[in-house]
Amino acid sequence: MKIVPHAGAAGNDSTSHPSIDDPVMLRVDEIVKRYKVSRSKLYRLIKNGEFPKPIKCGRISLWYKAEVDAYFANLPRFNG
Repeated sequence: MKIVPHAGAAGNDSTSHPSIDDPVMLRVDEIVKRYKVSRSKLYRLIKNGEFPKPIKCGRISLWYKAEVDAYFANLPRFNG
């Protein structure tokens, strides 16, 4: 799922939020598959405040790909 920002969105501002620069959204199943983390572990991390909270769209939970990538990039297990 890709959400395109409106025409006035800042694209090259280094102080902008990562989700503005990369508006791709991920569902929980995509995160589980891509990063090989269980659904229960993911929701436990959210509950403990260690993982970004989802954006709710009706009953669907979505995360900005840039935020998820940044989270996993900072874990020793994922960055080499």
